[in-house]
Amino acid sequence: MGSPADVTPQTRYTPHAMTSALTGKPVLVASDGSAGANAAARVAAAIAAKHGAVPQVVRAYDTSRTALPGPITSMLAAADAMMDPRVHEPQRNVVRTELRALFGREMHWPVHIHAGTPAGVIAREAVETNAALIVMGMRRHGLFDRVVHDETTLNVMRAAPCPVLGVAPSLTVLPRSAVVGMDFSPAAWQAARLALDLLDSHGTLVLVHVTGVREEGGPPRPASAPYEIEAELDRVVADLSPPAGVTTTRLQFDGSALPSTAAALLAVAGEHLADLVAVGSRRAPWLERTLAESVSTDLARDGRHTLLVVPPLHPA
Repeated sequence: MGSPADVTPQTRYTPHAMTSALTGKPVLVASDGSAGANAAARVAAAIAAKHGAVPQVVRAYDTSRTALPGPITSMLAAADAMMDPRVHEPQRNVVRTELRALFGREMHWPVHIHAGTPAGVIAREAVETNAALIVMGMRRHGLFDRVVHDETTLNVMRAAPCPVLGVAPSLTVLPRSAVVGMDFSPAAWQAARLALDLLDSHGTLVLVHVTGVREEGGPPRPASAPYEIEAELDRVVADLSPPAGVTTTRLQFDGSALPSTAAALLAVAGEHLADLVAVGSRRAPWLERTLAESVSTDLARDGRHTLLVVPPLHPA
C-alpha cells in the first residue's frame, strides 16, 4: 500500500467533498435468490433502517448462459431494454414473493428486471437509479469459477460507478467490526467513511496501513517513517469524527512475511474478528490486472469476509 507521501494535497480527502451520504439515497440490491443475495437484502434493510436509504432491487436474466451465439444474446438484451416494463411483471412478482418470505412482510422496494449479463445489468442499473451503493451477495471463487467467468460480484466491483458491498452469507445485520486498508488515496479515505457509516452503532473501526509487502516478487516499497504514518492515521480519525459508541483502532502492520497486501488485511481481519473489510480500488487496466491481481480482486476471490470496495474518485 502506498505511503502518505504518495498522496498530493490536491488528491487528499476533505470531509466536505467526499463524505458518504446514504441518507435518502438509492441503494441497489442485486437479487438472484441465493443465500448470499438473501443476506445482502437483510443488510440493505438494516442500512435503510439506520440511514433512511431507499433500497431498490435488480434481477438479471442471464442471456450469456443460453446456447445462442453471442451477437444474438446481445441483441436480446438490447431488445429487452426497449420492451414495455409491464412485460416483466410476473418476474417482479416472483422477486416480491421471495422478499415477503425472507422478511415475513411486504417490502415495498421497487424491482427492476432486465435481460443480459448480471454484472452488466447491475452496473447499468446503478447508473440509471443513481445508486449510492450496490449491495449484493458474495462467495468464494476458485479457479473453475474464473474459467467459466462466474465472478459476478468481482466484475461488478470492477465496473460499477459507485461503491459495492459484497455480503458474505454469514452477515445479516450491520457489521460490528470493520478493517479498512489505508493507503491514504482518496478512495481509501472514502472507504473508511463509508465503512464507518455501515458499522453497528457500537462497532469497531480498525484502520490499518500495511508495509513491507513485496510487489511482483521485487523489493518492498519504500515506507514512510512510522511516526508519519501514525500522524496520517490520526488525521483520518479526526476527519471521520466517529460517533460516540464506535471504537477506533489505528494499526501499522508489517506484511513482509506474507505474500500480498490482501493476505495482510485478511490476517488483521482474523485477529480483530472483523466481519467487514473495506478498501479503495485502483482499477488497473485489463492487461495490468491480468499480470498482477489487485488487492480488491484477491479479497473478493477469498470471499470469507463481507467486502466493501470503493472505486477511484476524481477530485473536482
